[in-house]
Amino acid sequence: MTLTDFATKYGKAERTVVGWLNKDLVPGAYVLENTHDWHIPEDARPPYMKKKPKNGGDAMYKSIANAVSDGCAVFPELYNMTKQRFDVYINQLIAAGIITSYIAEGITYYETTFETAKFAKMPNKAVMEVMKQFIEAYSKGTAQGVTEGMLSGASA
Repeated sequence: MTLTDFATKYGKAERTVVGWLNKDLVPGAYVLENTHDWHIPEDARPPYMKKKPKNGGDAMYKSIANAVSDGCAVFPELYNMTKQRFDVYINQLIAAGIITSYIAEGITYYETTFETAKFAKMPNKAVMEVMKQFIEAYSKGTAQGVTEGMLSGASA
């Protein structure tokens, strides 16, 4: 889509969108060589520009869930973290059923699930407790699956 289409779709001023584009805050957007106009992927979203946590933890999980609820793009650079660290948060939120993802034009986008809004409204202590319980259950299930697989392979 064009810059104007994107600005209109999200109710933003074109100069705001140009600022995002110039800072690479709209993944997949690029300037067309022949016209020097911006091409923005159809599924592109505005970047999540609200205040973000600095130290991770419960606030990071909530921030990502809130961004997804708001229909915004999230990616490591917005949170000033490495892709590996960002992916830990994303993968845990996906595995817990809080958000989901899909790929379009080679770009990963995140969507809400039935649990996103409820999760985003939880107090921070509850968020950490939910994630802790999920991670423990997930880890236990993975370890149990590996153990059972090894045991069944050894008895064959």
